[in-house]
Amino acid sequence: MSVIHCGKASAWLGRYLDGELPWGRRQALEEHLRECETCSRALAELGEMNELLGGVAVPPVPASLSANIVRRARTEAKPATAWRTLFSGWTVWPPARRFATAGAILAALYLGIVVGGALASTRTGAEINWLQFATGGTIVKAYMGVSR
Repeated sequence: MSVIHCGKASAWLGRYLDGELPWGRRQALEEHLRECETCSRALAELGEMNELLGGVAVPPVPASLSANIVRRARTEAKPATAWRTLFSGWTVWPPARRFATAGAILAALYLGIVVGGALASTRTGAEINWLQFATGGTIVKAYMGVSR
């Protein structure tokens, strides 16, 4: 009994005829072909088709083909910009979601500026006093003292 089934064997027939099937698979396929008349017939038909098509001349590919494809792709493609990439999903959102997101961003910015500014102004004096007391007054001395 063969180790492969007809579906796998039929998928390997083309590579078998071209001599591209690895040794282990080739051995398994040949064993299957000895036992399966359907796959043997399919191999014979594929071989006949290869012989018929072998005589057909393949038209030459123009040398400028790849250059023309690249040129056309560049002219038809939209240039990607950082803003377009960043906000590409924004345009397909429903208006309510866009409005809510914009509001959340504005609220976060407002809180960051107002609250952060208020906290910074109350702590700045105490931090400067500590810096002068601990290091003799310069930030360089503070850094050098901490990094040792």
